[in-house]
Amino acid sequence: MFIIHSEVPMTGSRDSDNFVHLDIDEKSISSPDNIYTMNGVQISGNDILFAIDNGQAGDAKLFAKLFSNTYRFDHSTREWWTFESPRWVKDKTRKALNSVGALTKIYSQEAMKQLMRKNVAQAANNEHIAGIASTRHANLIIRANDLKSLHYREEVLKLACSGIDSLGISGEEWDRNPWHLACQNCVVNLQDGTSFPGKPQDLIKTATPVVWEGLDCESPTWSGFVQNLFHNPMTAQMFQRTIGCLLCYHTENVTVIIQSNDEFIKSILFRTLKNVFGNYVSHLGLSPKHNILSAVCNPAGKRFIWEYVHRENKNEVIKTVSAIIHSTTEGDLAGKITPPHFILITDPGEKFHHSISRLGGQIYTFDLSLPENYHRDLLLVEKLKKELSGILSFFIRGCIDWYRHGIDHPDMITSQ
Repeated sequence: MFIIHSEVPMTGSRDSDNFVHLDIDEKSISSPDNIYTMNGVQISGNDILFAIDNGQAGDAKLFAKLFSNTYRFDHSTREWWTFESPRWVKDKTRKALNSVGALTKIYSQEAMKQLMRKNVAQAANNEHIAGIASTRHANLIIRANDLKSLHYREEVLKLACSGIDSLGISGEEWDRNPWHLACQNCVVNLQDGTSFPGKPQDLIKTATPVVWEGLDCESPTWSGFVQNLFHNPMTAQMFQRTIGCLLCYHTENVTVIIQSNDEFIKSILFRTLKNVFGNYVSHLGLSPKHNILSAVCNPAGKRFIWEYVHRENKNEVIKTVSAIIHSTTEGDLAGKITPPHFILITDPGEKFHHSISRLGGQIYTFDLSLPENYHRDLLLVEKLKKELSGILSFFIRGCIDWYRHGIDHPDMITSQ
């Protein structure tokens, strides 16, 4: 939708027949100052005439100017994205293609203004100005009709995402701020818990599926579960800070080792983490058909990767983790993405700390167990889904505590 704010200033005198004699010089016809507003962006008649004079390239430049806060084309995946505050989402319904048609309305409106100038100039017996306005009117009508063609719109889109100052990005620009965590309704600063609306220029496309309700949002069921996991409140606090630390990717990778032989604990913990953090969390996955490096080692905002470790896959896990760290620190992805953090879940007694320690980074180990008299509620995951906003606050409070106070020495930390 657009609004015309002003027109070419016209002056003149009124005769006895109430006819307005207007004085229009060549400068005013060559520099129309009609102002249009679309998507919060202002353009002038000059911008429109420049587009007309430069063919499809001109259309593309004008489209990119009007929709710079609405669309991006990721050349790494060859996909269009659209901004839906607080983040960017895939343009699954080809909104960008449809929006090219908005130029038709602008061109048609400017054509009407040129027709008006032609008529005024003819009334003033200025055939030179009338001729310029007539030519522009015709060209604007032709271009407006061209834009009704699907093929023409597709060509404009190709040009709009090509080159410098276009709507195209390489794909490395996404999710580059380690202190920003997007939720469904805002972006949270992990340094202090403040929130703000997402901005297009932040280029955030990863978000939790949770609504942010503030740092004070509580999760009593989750807090009770965590208290039962640890016999020492200080260790529970370290666990909260450690997982909070994983939310902020930084230059040194962190590996958290969860040791437990209780399948109930493993299920509750990691299904809840996935429900809270969504695409910020990734399962390592070791299928031979799965290219793990392309899946998790890309600028997609992954904060941590998890995997179950046992005797049969131990060597493969270590090898894959090593490849990821190497790729993101010294390989092709160095400087393009920060090494992700890892959570490795294993049974007590598994010995692979030495292999992990050779990969560098910090290692934190937690032994998790529940009291014998603990009631194992099979509906606990569903109950925790009602507290996702509070659980998110729990871990972000942990991240803030880690940022301010650290965790502890990166030695083995246990709940025993």
